[in-house]
Amino acid sequence: MSDTVLRGIAAADHPEEAPPPALRTASEMAQEVARRLGTVLGEPVGAHVWHLAVGYETPETRPGRDMVLLPVRGGCECRGRPVPQQDGGAVFGTPVRLRLRLGEALYLPAHFCYTLAEVHAPCIVIQLVFSGTAL
Repeated sequence: MSDTVLRGIAAADHPEEAPPPALRTASEMAQEVARRLGTVLGEPVGAHVWHLAVGYETPETRPGRDMVLLPVRGGCECRGRPVPQQDGGAVFGTPVRLRLRLGEALYLPAHFCYTLAEVHAPCIVIQLVFSGTAL
């Protein structure tokens, strides 16, 4: 994804004041990127956005589908962990803890949940969710 597209998404998704963390509907530009990706993949892709102010941390989030986290402004720490299946089955996967920076992307499978934290400057993270991977 080009630097121009990332800057455009960040500008469109930038609020005047950072509200408390909540997953919100992404800008039209980010939704267009998701639609085009969905066309390539042959399945719908949803786009939501986190606006994170300095010091904020998101609640633990579990979309229940494969996802990609894409910072388009700033950076933050991502803590991902596998969660048990609905039937109490085995937990597969290794916890992840890494710093996500502008232009990087992190794929997390459907059986993972995540938290975004350690925000040192205003941060915007797009969450792309793939529809064909429901648990």
